[in-house]
Amino acid sequence: MRYYGCQFRMARVATGMSYRDVCFEAGISPRTLKKVEASGLIQYGTKQRGKFDQRTIDKLVDAYANNKGITFVEANGYGPGIRYQYGRFARQPDSGADQELP
Repeated sequence: MRYYGCQFRMARVATGMSYRDVCFEAGISPRTLKKVEASGLIQYGTKQRGKFDQRTIDKLVDAYANNKGITFVEANGYGPGIRYQYGRFARQPDSGADQELP
């Protein structure tokens, strides 16, 4: 599958994860995550400017797919995207957020 940087940014925002959370889950550095999210089409290569190691991208995909319910969608006529399995992976509301007003 071909991945785009915007998909990783969408996944992070949809799950409500911070840079630090994603980096911890995937075992990558914040600098690498910023580079991935800022890129267009992800190109693979090692030690080459603008290219990413296949293992790095696999770690990110696993962190989102296995732990947060994100499915990456191939680019079609509407462009690349994600699907978020809401429910079991959803963040719980903050305490008091669901209380009724007097």
